[in-house]
Amino acid sequence: MKKTILWILITLVLTLTGCPQPTNLPTTGAINGKALYQNGTSHAGITIILEQTDGLRSVAVLSAARGAAPASRSVAAATITKDDGSYEISAVAAGTYTIYASSKDSTEKAVATNVTVAAGRSITAADLNLTAT
Repeated sequence: MKKTILWILITLVLTLTGCPQPTNLPTTGAINGKALYQNGTSHAGITIILEQTDGLRSVAVLSAARGAAPASRSVAAATITKDDGSYEISAVAAGTYTIYASSKDSTEKAVATNVTVAAGRSITAADLNLTAT
């Protein structure tokens, strides 16, 4: 009988106090990488656009296909490269993205697809290469 009462009291105390739920879990991650001019020495100023996607299709295209009002491009973030071509985008919501690199000094764009960001993690994307004009 004493064991039963003790067991009930312990269960009651644990139930009432409970284990606190973690509230500081990260919800975003980061993407870093390089965008480079082939045969170039300075890689500063290349525009990096981050677009949320579902594989190869942008979120804007998917919304339109589902009958939602047409949306503009679903740009999640943008930045420019440093002199060495490096860039970093922080506070990126977990998900799948396409990264575009473009510049006024190049007639082409470079693209990296299916870049997946996990909460609390930093991912290094593949190098994006442009040909300078």
